Amino acid sequence: MNSLVSAVLTRYAEWDRFAEKFGFVTITKSGHQMMMDAIPEGQIDELAERLGAQNPREVTLFWFKQLGLEPFLGYLMASSRYGRSFEVEVERAGAEVTLLFHHDYGPSYSRFLLHFFSKAIPSIVGATPRSQVGRNSVVIKFRAPPHPPTAAD
Repeated sequence: MNSLVSAVLTRYAEWDRFAEKFGFVTITKSGHQMMMDAIPEGQIDELAERLGAQNPREVTLFWFKQLGLEPFLGYLMASSRYGRSFEVEVERAGAEVTLLFHHDYGPSYSRFLLHFFSKAIPSIVGATPRSQVGRNSVVIKFRAPPHPPTAAD
């Protein structure tokens, strides 16, 4: 019983109280896949870039009150754990960061993640990402700068 209560409170503290304020919605995996597959390729790129340039930065600032690598990784881990649209692994070697995304939604969602994070990383971390895309995976690498962008940037 204690672990259940702890899990519920942790989820509320790390996700639910913030997600509700930003209007996050829950959707089935099949519904998510059908939406991704219905959007033409060029529109996926445009939509992902528009969303990636705005939403992750706003959410990161709201949740963590600052920008930079650590707040971005916190945003990523919470999104992966509770949003459940992708799994992410983080590898770090000094300032070099590698993000390995895996999902079950096919090449359209890989394109979405690629373009979404190609805009999110520069605006939150201040780094220029390099990437590789697979059918159900995306690998993004970047070098974290010594000074992240400020909220005013």
